[in-house]
Amino acid sequence: MAGGSGMGFQLTDEQRAIVETQENRIAITAYAGTGKTATLKALSSSRPRERILYLAFNKAMAEESRVLFAQCRNVEVRTIHSLAFKFEGNQFRDTLGEFKTLDIIPFLFPDCGKNRQKYYEPARDVHDTFIKWLTSSALSLTEFFKKTPFRTRSKETKANVKKLWNACVKGKFSMPHNGYLKLFQINHRGEYLGFDRVMVDEAQDLNDCMIDAVMSRDWAVTLVGDPYQQVYGFNGAVNALGKAAEFGVSQYYLTHSFRCPQDVIFKANQYLTLMGAVKEFTGVDKPKKAGPGRVLVLGRTNAGIFDMVAETMETCAYHFNGGFDTYEFEILLDMVRLICGERVSHPFLKNFASSDDLEIYADSVNDFQTRTRLKIAKRYGNTIFGIYRDMRQLQAWKRDEADAVVSTVHKAKGQEAPHVEMLNDFLSLAEAIGRLQQLVAMDDAPNPRETQQGTEVASFDMAKTMEEFRLLYVAITRTLGTLSIPPEYVINREAIDLFLALAERGGFIR
Repeated sequence: MAGGSGMGFQLTDEQRAIVETQENRIAITAYAGTGKTATLKALSSSRPRERILYLAFNKAMAEESRVLFAQCRNVEVRTIHSLAFKFEGNQFRDTLGEFKTLDIIPFLFPDCGKNRQKYYEPARDVHDTFIKWLTSSALSLTEFFKKTPFRTRSKETKANVKKLWNACVKGKFSMPHNGYLKLFQINHRGEYLGFDRVMVDEAQDLNDCMIDAVMSRDWAVTLVGDPYQQVYGFNGAVNALGKAAEFGVSQYYLTHSFRCPQDVIFKANQYLTLMGAVKEFTGVDKPKKAGPGRVLVLGRTNAGIFDMVAETMETCAYHFNGGFDTYEFEILLDMVRLICGERVSHPFLKNFASSDDLEIYADSVNDFQTRTRLKIAKRYGNTIFGIYRDMRQLQAWKRDEADAVVSTVHKAKGQEAPHVEMLNDFLSLAEAIGRLQQLVAMDDAPNPRETQQGTEVASFDMAKTMEEFRLLYVAITRTLGTLSIPPEYVINREAIDLFLALAERGGFIR
């Protein structure tokens, strides 16, 4: 049964319960395509006297939301970083910028000279710890080090984190965007910002710093998102929806998709079961048909996209979601030059005398992106220059002129298309099961974690594996109609039960 929204459309029972609730703090788990924006617009319109702050996940989503909420005059749309910049970021205009592990070596170890390799791992520890500090809920480094277990962190690492943070704050080193957000959390905690309510979209991708900045104020809170679309764990995302109970926040659900047809929903539900969802997902009966230029091709990695486009660009005009340059294929050209011992122009690559030096660095600091790019450069060699030139020239600059839109899943959040094609560069459940079977077998062997040749078997990262499954769920649920999915990504209950049993046996879940 549905009720009116006052905005020209009918609310479902789930939507109406959210709009009509008198509770001041709620969390909404909204599955893919379940009308969360329409629900939030109805909620805003039903409270015309409240001044509402709508926090979008990124700049692009904020711009889109400003259009969607244009008629809601009581709503101001921002990103949380733009809010923090208003209070703290402006003072760092001249030093604002992100930095890599490599960038901090000459600052922390000024005597390193050309012998930088021995400082790669110490600098990585400092950088990793620094990022964890910025995304934590701690209000001081003392509190951070006390609360956070650092069995592998030395006193020198902690001292260097303090040195780096102080330099950022004093304008003597680059201030990352999460740095001025950290200052906003610390210096303006609990402060009245002129709003009666905050609505936080994509709440599953908040980190602990953001959560504290939101929840420490005396205002009504509406958190909305899909915990099964949390794909930014590498940025410290911890899923605010999952932490809602800690703040006395009531849980609501949106489970009916207005986007996906039921046969696609069936595939998505298998992944929701795998990830422990408590509510079933439902969809529409009649899918929308695909037309010219209405195909979305999704890959897990930039490398997968590069390979696919390189093979098919002569017969298909692709538009790159987010813009061609955002995929940073151009660095591949300089990597090939580096491999060939030629001069490079990319600022990052200028730091390395050879591709071997670059590879040592990437392995030492666990830079997955650089390792992947280097593999592409080695595979294509000098042919990459012509491929890059053709790829750039043959692309469809406008979305509506393309035969297909190509995107990584990370860039495709919020996107939809009548037909979706998935590449085969994702992690499959079968691969994950194979890894677990190997580990369980090794644990049962006389010398656990060792092969017969005595080689150490890599540990299994359950958190990262579940994030890979969430990427598959996001990819599957982008379609409005039809889905072309490699068979290895269609899973069943038998495989799910086997994976969970192995994970439990290996001690990865309880």
